[in-house]
Amino acid sequence: HKLDWYLRVAPQRDVIELPIDDELDVSGWELRKALQLLRGSNPTLFEWLDSPVLYRQDDATSAWLRHFRSEYFSHIKGRWHYVAMAGRNFRESLQGDTVRLKKYLYVLRPV
Repeated sequence: HKLDWYLRVAPQRDVIELPIDDELDVSGWELRKALQLLRGSNPTLFEWLDSPVLYRQDDATSAWLRHFRSEYFSHIKGRWHYVAMAGRNFRESLQGDTVRLKKYLYVLRPV
């Protein structure tokens, strides 16, 4: 973001979410948000850092985050994150008469 985004009094949206089509979603975080997630041992950030699929990244920032991941990673927080995610995805994604295949994968992935 540009400087004025950071200087606003009201917090701005720090998440990027773009549905491209029924099979592909694009998502990301603003840098400050990513650092907060690192500090909180958010497993999704660690997954992204280890993903072999990259569409765009800042090499220096990614290397810096990878350097510090072992300092902030918590197995306990990770375990609870995935248990909660599986339950939430099951309750929220598998509703209705027609459920897309990717919604089943959202439920199975954290298990």
